[in-house]
Amino acid sequence: MLLSASTVRFLLLLGLFGMALLAAFYLRRRELTLVEYIAWGMLAVCLPLVGPFLVILNHPGRLRAEYKLPAHAQRLSPAAQFLAERLRTFERIAFTIMAKIREE
Repeated sequence: MLLSASTVRFLLLLGLFGMALLAAFYLRRRELTLVEYIAWGMLAVCLPLVGPFLVILNHPGRLRAEYKLPAHAQRLSPAAQFLAERLRTFERIAFTIMAKIREE
């Protein structure tokens, strides 16, 4: 499948725009002054291919408090949550069966 030059150019621009948008969403989660936000944003836009990567890898500022997890909290993926719930259910059933067997 051959792509025309205009299609490749459009896909390249779409990818660059997507990476800049990703860097902007990343910067939104950081505590930065307005000047720092503009400077890091300009870096992401002015260096099209490596700018967003530099922004994310440098971790500018600090993570905002609302995005931090409490020390005791653990985030599990939906699949891990599902598995943990099923294991707890299995454990309850197994202990119930074992208790009935011991009673008899």
